Amino acid sequence: MAEIGRREFLGRLAAGAATGLAGIRVAPSFVLILCDDIGYCDIGCFGGQAAETPNLDRLAAEGMKLTSCYAAAPIAAPSRAGLLTGRTPYRAGVYDRIPEGGHMHLPAEEKTIACLLRDAGYATCLAGTWQLNGKFNSPEQPQPGDHGFQHSFATREDPEPIARIAGEAIRWLKGVEDGKPLCLFVWLTAPRGSGSDGASMTEIDREIGRLLAALADRGLADRTLVFFTGACGPAAAEGRAGPSRGGKGSLYEGGIRVPGILRWPGRTKPGSVSDEPVIGTDVLPTLCAAAGIRVPDDRRIDGASLLPIFEGKPIARAVPLYWQYDGAIGGPQLALREGDWKLLADPVAKTLSLFNLREDPGETDERAVEETDRRKSLARKLGTLRAEVAMEGPTWPSPIPPGAKDTP
Repeated sequence: MAEIGRREFLGRLAAGAATGLAGIRVAPSFVLILCDDIGYCDIGCFGGQAAETPNLDRLAAEGMKLTSCYAAAPIAAPSRAGLLTGRTPYRAGVYDRIPEGGHMHLPAEEKTIACLLRDAGYATCLAGTWQLNGKFNSPEQPQPGDHGFQHSFATREDPEPIARIAGEAIRWLKGVEDGKPLCLFVWLTAPRGSGSDGASMTEIDREIGRLLAALADRGLADRTLVFFTGACGPAAAEGRAGPSRGGKGSLYEGGIRVPGILRWPGRTKPGSVSDEPVIGTDVLPTLCAAAGIRVPDDRRIDGASLLPIFEGKPIARAVPLYWQYDGAIGGPQLALREGDWKLLADPVAKTLSLFNLREDPGETDERAVEETDRRKSLARKLGTLRAEVAMEGPTWPSPIPPGAKDTP
């Protein structure tokens, strides 16, 4: 047997699928594909008709469809922060889109899933759009490498051709050392602004097909957890969110409910469907659980492991699904979901709206008056979370006005 380092040996013992090497177990690999501004109904297996998506449809047929899957925020930058840290984005100080040259960034002290996996012996890569600082490629702010990605092919925000991103991801994938577990994040700024013509989704699907084929060619498909989801919903005017109300920048379902597909051979039942509410902050604890890595215990982690849903069990959550957005697109909003119930708050107008999403997925039947006790209970939880998050999130200098010179 080839000699391996102590850290990798312990990592292999910790978790994953059996390899047949005298009891040594190899940690599973992970591929996470994230799309911006994606409508719940943009994909064929989620009811989409504007584009053919055979590769994503096949991924769902081989794995599990998540029908109550949520982004961590209604716009992409904070959503990415929540996904990497397992924390409500406001705790990590990513509140909105970050203007070029702006001070806002994902702080160096945040422990990302990429850092945790890298330290456990994983090869890590980001291909696509970073969006988590204003000073891209500057030593003044943390870059992808500082947050755990040993290799990155990234832009700050400008759209990169989908085929080029996928090509770089495939090139890196082919070069990873045999037997080494990997974590590959593919972050696309598509189908942003593609409307309903479906051309962007067709291209996304084609390139995902290439990526999955490369994974199979390396013999990694059977021991890799693949997760496809979205960073936020589409603009409401595009009409791609199905029956959901609202769109990007809104905490109504249309802004945060996104398609989700999980495939982990041997763990997800082919063709299965879960309506258990899941959110982007669940990625860190899920991958930690799958890899046998301890979740950081020196800070609040808002997400929870999704592994129970593979066995048809509910997720054990210490923190309800929570969203906060005070950005320019939709104005101040707060939301909390617990079970079938979702509370929406407008802190400026001081109004509360309550919906039962199982009975009313379009959020048209407001129940705050008739469900007084439930409204009060959820409002208390929402208020507690808001105060807790406010104590933790850093304060940044004001964003740079258009055309103004950046100053420290």
